[in-house]
Amino acid sequence: MILKRHQILSLLCLFCFTISACSQRNYQNRDETLAVVNDRSIRLEEFQKQLTPIQGFQGMDTRSISGKKEILDNMVTQELIFQEALKEGFHLENLEVKHAIVDQYLKKKFQADVERVTETDVKKYYDKYAQRLDRVRASHIIIKVDEEDTQHSEAEKKATAKKKIESILNDIHNGAITFEEAAKKYSEDGSKEKDGDLGYFFKGQMVKPFEDKAFSMQTIGEMSGIIETKFGYHIIKLTGRQVGYEFHRPRIRRHLIKTAIEEKTKLYKAELKNDNKVEIFYDKLPKDKTEQAQSS
Repeated sequence: MILKRHQILSLLCLFCFTISACSQRNYQNRDETLAVVNDRSIRLEEFQKQLTPIQGFQGMDTRSISGKKEILDNMVTQELIFQEALKEGFHLENLEVKHAIVDQYLKKKFQADVERVTETDVKKYYDKYAQRLDRVRASHIIIKVDEEDTQHSEAEKKATAKKKIESILNDIHNGAITFEEAAKKYSEDGSKEKDGDLGYFFKGQMVKPFEDKAFSMQTIGEMSGIIETKFGYHIIKLTGRQVGYEFHRPRIRRHLIKTAIEEKTKLYKAELKNDNKVEIFYDKLPKDKTEQAQSS
């Protein structure tokens, strides 16, 4: 599922569990105050907390001043919505995190649009993008056919490789060695350093015989028999599975709801900025070393 840059930023700023976006304190030290929303301030320390989990996120610019301005603007918007929610007496039982109140408040305010997201819409989305959503995680042991061996025929070399992996598989089944130990000891690619772990992968990322087997496995910890590909002979162990409509259904629904209310929330946010006292001090944003050198 591909999100636009501004969608990623909104998700990270509005729904990051570890962050409270704005301080409750009135600003006294303007050197540390990046913005003021009515009687509440957004301070440098809070901005830096917001910045930390976003850094390194694909598609996010957190180093340039323009990128930091965008993040600060989103923090200001979140505070405006949060204040509106409090004015209307909107509270959620047992919730202390600001992002959750903002999330639920927006859903309530645009409830008609939220309700227009039907189960049919969710299913259509999954059917369209299943290949980008479904993924599995697997480890493997690979024994390659020795291409440098010029003394034996291709059939003989393949037979030697297959015999070796059959012996490894028997030792695992007999309890003489664990899968992970065998991967580290015998596997013939770089994954051996991670006990054979290949991480998560989508359909189309692995050769077909390997992919077909990995995606057909149902139980975490399940181990395949011997699978032949153009790279050699493999034993596959399933270590993660995120496949199917039911697994992805909640996340797809959240995405479709956000998309459904996106245009209205843009207008709503603009109105809030016009109707409230907002000061933003972009010149107080922290600069990277490269930016400091350019400005000196």
